[in-house]
Parts: sequence; C-alpha cells; structure tokens
Amino acid sequence: MGAIGDECEGWPTLQVSVDGAVVGRTTITDHAAYGAYPVGTAVTRGTHAVTIAFMNDHSTSTCDRNVYLASARMEDDGTPPPVGAGVTGVPAGTALTTHQGDLVITTAGTVVDGLDVHGFVYVRAADVTIRRTRIRGTARTMCTGKSLVVATGTAQHGLVVEDSTLAPDVPSSLVNAVMGHDYTFRRVDASGVADTAGINGDNVTIDGSWLHGNVHVAVDACQSGTPTHDDGIQIHGGTNLTVRNSTLEGAYNVGILVAQNAGPTSKVTIENNRLSGGGCMVNLAEKGRGPITGVLIKGNVFGTTRIAKCAVISPVTTVPTLVGNTYTDGTPVTVRKG
Repeated sequence: MGAIGDECEGWPTLQVSVDGAVVGRTTITDHAAYGAYPVGTAVTRGTHAVTIAFMNDHSTSTCDRNVYLASARMEDDGTPPPVGAGVTGVPAGTALTTHQGDLVITTAGTVVDGLDVHGFVYVRAADVTIRRTRIRGTARTMCTGKSLVVATGTAQHGLVVEDSTLAPDVPSSLVNAVMGHDYTFRRVDASGVADTAGINGDNVTIDGSWLHGNVHVAVDACQSGTPTHDDGIQIHGGTNLTVRNSTLEGAYNVGILVAQNAGPTSKVTIENNRLSGGGCMVNLAEKGRGPITGVLIKGNVFGTTRIAKCAVISPVTTVPTLVGNTYTDGTPVTVRKG
C-alpha cells in the first residue's frame, strides 16, 4: 500500500483482510512521503475481496490521527502456478462414455466430449475440439512412434484438446501422447508414454498442462538396444510455438528438445512453467539447418536435471532470450553453450 498519516499520540494502523480473513497489519510512519508498506501473505491466483481498515482512529483537542491511502495493489511474485493432479485432465466426477477402437474424425468442427477412447484418435479435419476425454490407445509391439492423438494431416488445423487425459492403460515406450501441428493443449494430463508432445509444424500452444511420467527403458529395442530417447516436448520444426503455465517433469533424455529434424524452427516461447528433468531441460539443436531464431525463455522455474544446473543448452550460433528464469533455489539461469 502507498499511504501517509498524521501522528497523534501514535501513528495510524491499517489492517488488511482477504476474503474476510485478516492477513496482516501495518503502521504508517510518515506524514509526507507515500512509502510502500507491504502487508499480507500469499493467496491463490484469481479474484479476491480485499478490505483495508483504519484500526486506531484517534483525536484530542490538539491533534487528529488520520491516514491517507493513495494506492493498493496485489503483486504477482512471478512464481509459475503449480499445475498437476486435480487441475489437469478429465475433471473429477465426469461421466464418460466408452468408445471401443480407434476414433477417426473427418468432419470439420466436430466436438468430442466425455468419451473414454480405448484406441487411438486420428484428426483429419479442421477445427476439431476434444474435451473431457480419456484416450488410452491399445497395446503396441512395433517401433512405429504411434501417438494417442495423431494430428499430422494437411486437412488438420485448429485442433483443441482440453481438460483431457492422455495415458495408455499400460505405460509404454512404444507410444507417444500427441504428434502434429496447429493444435492447442489446455489443462491436459499426458503421461505413461515416451514423448508426451511432438510438434512437426506451425502454431502449437501447450497451456496449463501437465506432461509427466515419461517411460524410460535402459535397453530399448526401438533404439538398437540403447536407452529410450524420451522427451517432454520434441519440436521437429515449425514457427509460432508456445509452452506456458505448464509443468513438465519426468523425461530422461530432454525436457524440451528443439531438433530441426523436419525443418527450420522459429518463434518459440517457453514462459511461466515449472520445468525439471532430462540431461538438460531445454536443448536447442540446429541439426545443420542454421540458428533457431526468436526463442524466448521467460519466467520459468527450473528444477533438477541429470547434468547439474543445465536448464538451457544451445550452440553459440543460436542466441535465445532469457528473462527472469531461476532454479528452485532462487539462483538465476544462464545458457550453457554446447
């Protein structure tokens, strides 16, 4: 709060309440400068009712205690919101209708709501919405990189998957959660797969989602007997790609891999996430296609990685912009070159 006060046998005191509960008091001790008086405690994000009360009004025949409140604001401490169980995936209590076998969507504008899909989902039309749906896939024995949601076709754009759970009944290194382009994830819980999100084109947003529990096998037949190359997000190429307000954890290989396997990559924003896992969390790999441009990594909190303090690794010719990123211990994040 910004305030000044008149002293009269003591300075004025303000009390702050949030949603009817007292969170603190502060005494105003200057009559000329509107200083900053912090008071209160952390509250959840959202809308709150705030009350500021003058607690000790007082006057005599020679003085009058007053307070003058110029400003009050609630500040965001910059910590990304926790995203995990309970706030992602199919909402608790949702009644689902079982769909046996693969679901192939070929009609533009289709809305899928409240299904339990015992198979894979193929999106072959524009502006499809999948919400409050559980997608399980089926058992796999072949190394074909199968995804629970396949959104790779030329007719597909504008796919939205929200409040949904993508996880095989039996976690498998032979299955990924999604592969495609032009899609948006909102509040998606994806787990039990090798790569949780694959991107092979433009216009992808992952927002408020929980990508976790990657399957890692030390001797993987699909990798010629070497360990599984499980990643949180694998970007093969594209532009206008955003990961925000999400939690990524549990990948062994890389948390977010920008590997220009399919083509150049640009305009990648990684913002306000909680990120941990992988050898390094964010790996920018040019793959002989030149620098990756327009990479913004902002306001993230990084946890542990197999290589100590390796939040971001990049070749010298790719220069990402880093703003306000920290490790969980509060130390700032810098780019490791390599």
